[in-house]
Amino acid sequence: MSAYLLIISILMAVATAFIIAEEYVFLWLRKLVTKTKLEWLITFMHCPVCLSFWCGLAFGLLVGGFTWWCFATALISTICARLIKLLE
Repeated sequence: MSAYLLIISILMAVATAFIIAEEYVFLWLRKLVTKTKLEWLITFMHCPVCLSFWCGLAFGLLVGGFTWWCFATALISTICARLIKLLE
């Protein structure tokens, strides 16, 4: 995996996490998760930092396979999401 694929994967993961966790498009999904009464799942769906880790891991696996790049994508996505939340 090259550096530009890593950067694209990170950007896709962070954007996907923020869209799922905060935008109107997935409000129906967040409401559905809230009805389950599972505290860990509710926290997971409403936290873009947590969600960006798993999105980063998924995109890393899709783009680079099961290598250290997928874990790097997940960790850097989490850091980027945390920095974005701090700047809000």
